[in-house]
Amino acid sequence: MVSLAQLTADTLTYPHPLGDGYHLRWGTPADADAYAQLATGAFFLKEEHVANPNVAGYAYDLLSDRHPLCRAHDVAVVVDKHQRLVAAAALMRQPLVYQGIPIATGRPELVCSEATVRNRGLIRHVMHALHRKSAARGDLMQAITGIPHYYHQFGYTWSVDHKEFLRIPLAQLPALPATAPAVTMRRVTTADFALFAAMYDADRQHRGLLMTAPYTLAYFQHLAEHSRSSESYLPYLCRDQHDQVVGYVLLGRRNWGGVVMVPGFGVAHGQHMLQLALPMLHALSDVLGAVPKVLESHAEAHTVDVQIDGNHPLSTICTLLHIPQQRQAPFQWYIRIADVAAWLWHIRDALAQRLATSVFAGYSGTLRISTYQAGYALTWQNGHLTHITPLVLPADVDVTYPPECVAQHVLGWRSLAELRDWRPDVWASPSATPLLEVLFPKQPSWLLWMN
Repeated sequence: MVSLAQLTADTLTYPHPLGDGYHLRWGTPADADAYAQLATGAFFLKEEHVANPNVAGYAYDLLSDRHPLCRAHDVAVVVDKHQRLVAAAALMRQPLVYQGIPIATGRPELVCSEATVRNRGLIRHVMHALHRKSAARGDLMQAITGIPHYYHQFGYTWSVDHKEFLRIPLAQLPALPATAPAVTMRRVTTADFALFAAMYDADRQHRGLLMTAPYTLAYFQHLAEHSRSSESYLPYLCRDQHDQVVGYVLLGRRNWGGVVMVPGFGVAHGQHMLQLALPMLHALSDVLGAVPKVLESHAEAHTVDVQIDGNHPLSTICTLLHIPQQRQAPFQWYIRIADVAAWLWHIRDALAQRLATSVFAGYSGTLRISTYQAGYALTWQNGHLTHITPLVLPADVDVTYPPECVAQHVLGWRSLAELRDWRPDVWASPSATPLLEVLFPKQPSWLLWMN
């Protein structure tokens, strides 16, 4: 069994020379303004022909030493011979739970470089530093959203659906029936955070989701009291005419071209979304005007993008209630699992639960896995994973995955049959196939982008 203690520690000394006068080091709060300036230029808005003001506050937060998910020393920066910051990326701690099991996850974020220094491999050095730090602090995987295809070169693969939206023009909502509750929305405060958290946690736990992101009080307080970022969102409570809390909404902090993101939309225990969805959407119309525009030239807010990752019921409800909407196809999270054995060992209780409720209850045996680059023998006794030992390849195995397919299967994004249709070099023996289908079923996730 490969343990986390055996992972390579970050032993490089910093500043680390990269040649041509460039040095890689870890950030300090004194770099915050420079990172903000770098990001606004790197994420240039081509259509509007202006630097991107939206990311400035986000970059500043990550290096301010006040962000609960990222400290200044978690940001890798590259400086030139004049000590000018020319490339950077942060390593956030992405909150993540897998079937009730917390998974330590590093999230590279706001990866950027100055146009004049590109194609020198600086970002490759930055990503290498982030991966070493992530492993040294015990992260079991890394997750990132970003440029299509680009992060495959660093060992990432699409593995979790992200940001599937229903785009709903609020001016076209059907009128409220006379019997509908009169819903109003109010920003969550620290005093009523527990009310929101109870609804959000119930939403995460009762929709058959595999992976979700806990929303902590510390994160909420950072966004509500300290953050400069408009890349985030804040919770609102929905109340009826009797001042009873009936639901919650996570509302984006920016109006981008008339559209505001709504990554969370749920109801309280005992309430029914079929009755509340339309009143809650009408209530959104009353608060959109207060959401700042990214650019003054952008339109006034008129539309919401409600995130429906994880088979959200709003998709069906919009059809039933004839609510106009346009479905936006999901993007995906890139996932990197460098130590497959350590990852599988960490989720062994989840695997035991799946076996216990299947025809494999009490299973004993050995499952031999190859990723073409490494091999693992998983030993089971009475339905529990007891050992994972390395295999020397070539060896007789029960299943083979190309490396980029492992995360897609164990994270429930593709079934074994879908993987085999996509990649002919995925193979499983007839006896191993039903066991694998129990261990790693296809299952949706809702993994909030926590900025």
